[in-house]
Amino acid sequence: MSRFNAGYTFVLARGINFFYGRYADHPICTGVDNMDVDAERTNGTKLSDLQYVNSYVNNRYTYSPDRPGFSWTTVFDRWMFLDDYFHDSGDCEDFCLTKAQMLLERGWSVSDLRLELGFSGDLSNPTFLEGHMWLNASIGAANYVLNTSQDSLMDTTAIKSEYPQLGARQISGPIWRWVDNSGAEYGPTYAPYQFTVNGIPHFDFTTEVLTMTGRLQHK
Repeated sequence: MSRFNAGYTFVLARGINFFYGRYADHPICTGVDNMDVDAERTNGTKLSDLQYVNSYVNNRYTYSPDRPGFSWTTVFDRWMFLDDYFHDSGDCEDFCLTKAQMLLERGWSVSDLRLELGFSGDLSNPTFLEGHMWLNASIGAANYVLNTSQDSLMDTTAIKSEYPQLGARQISGPIWRWVDNSGAEYGPTYAPYQFTVNGIPHFDFTTEVLTMTGRLQHK
């Protein structure tokens, strides 16, 4: 969970910059599958995948918010995969990424997975606005939410009742779009500035796409 603070405008954006730079060719970053997709996986099996992965990650790893350092100019909200050796704790973004990775390894297509972010609290008093990220997974026309707060799957109505305020939704890879308080997409689609270093694509998320979502300071 996070608190909105205008002094940390680029905290989250710098964290996602780091992740996308380190894993530039990962399906989460590109929106393109580069792992084997199991087209024969049934809807029932996929539902079991979601239940297992959500419960496993929630119980195997420890939820630990990123902490601001000595200066807001040097700290960033880290985005990373959790593992059993070096990173066995993390916050909501890390839980989401780890769950997505496990589903990809089970043969899911990245097109059925997306990161979503919402807020709870009073927008007129953003100092106390809480932000949270979860993983949305699609099985056919149904959408399921994998959340850090509970092992059972949630539906989109339930998560949006907890975090009903303006947020952002990952459409595909580096492409994000705003969502309104009802969860409906609106306005233009935003993509980060993309540049190449030694043939590897990098993305600059410190621009308009994450202006709102970047203003997050962990408690």
